[in-house]
Amino acid sequence: VACGRRVVDPSLEPTQIIMVDQVRELRAKGMLMDACDLNLCDEFPVEDEMERVLKLRLLCSNPNAEGRLGMRQVLLILE
Repeated sequence: VACGRRVVDPSLEPTQIIMVDQVRELRAKGMLMDACDLNLCDEFPVEDEMERVLKLRLLCSNPNAEGRLGMRQVLLILE
């Protein structure tokens, strides 16, 4: 949602096909906000909020099921 692209896009390079992998890579490089849909970034001038949404997305898509957040935790973060 915050990235403005499909979850899986086979037209991209192999390291970018799966959106969450690309977002994780950008975060590791300290470039998390580069994953933001530019149209949304204009609507959300507060970078902290967009960064929180992107980080939350990563936490909710942890490949390890035990590492994923529960809905209660998600709601607490969003409040």
